[in-house]
Amino acid sequence: YRQQKEEQASKLLVNLTSNQKEKLNKFSDKVLRAQNMAELEEIVNDAIKSGVRLNYSLSQDFFLGNEYTFTDYVMKKISELKKNPKVSSSIICQLVSKGAVFGNTVDANTLTSEFKEHKTNLKKAYIDYVSNSHKFIEIAKSATNSELKDARIDNSVFYLEYSKDSKIDIIKIIDGARDLG
Repeated sequence: YRQQKEEQASKLLVNLTSNQKEKLNKFSDKVLRAQNMAELEEIVNDAIKSGVRLNYSLSQDFFLGNEYTFTDYVMKKISELKKNPKVSSSIICQLVSKGAVFGNTVDANTLTSEFKEHKTNLKKAYIDYVSNSHKFIEIAKSATNSELKDARIDNSVFYLEYSKDSKIDIIKIIDGARDLG
């Protein structure tokens, strides 16, 4: 039963709506066309504000090796553009603060040696993400008369599973998520 629930949750988080696919395509293309770090930072900020799924691969074709997520495209582009450690750190920290998961594309040691504040900024971004996630889960718990069984978050997309026959205050959840940014 638990495995079946895990599969349902995974499908909800993996299957994008047509609007989400369109956004992911649009912003991934913009990342690939970015000419400098300032432009890339603006694209990433706009993508986050628009709710782009950070940890989702459009192709989902792991056999062809095309499983790049939006975050992976950004990291690849950072490595291709003229170095600006401060802006690179800002972009990475912005992604981390929204729950981005990095594959093998992050060379944190190089960036840390080039920009001494990066490690501190990265820790703060991660702490902010964890704190906001905990706050959101508390909001989700307080919005029902029963038990919150599962909660998952990818940028502005969330999956919540409550026990059967729950009464849920959707407005409280949405307002709480909006207040957290």
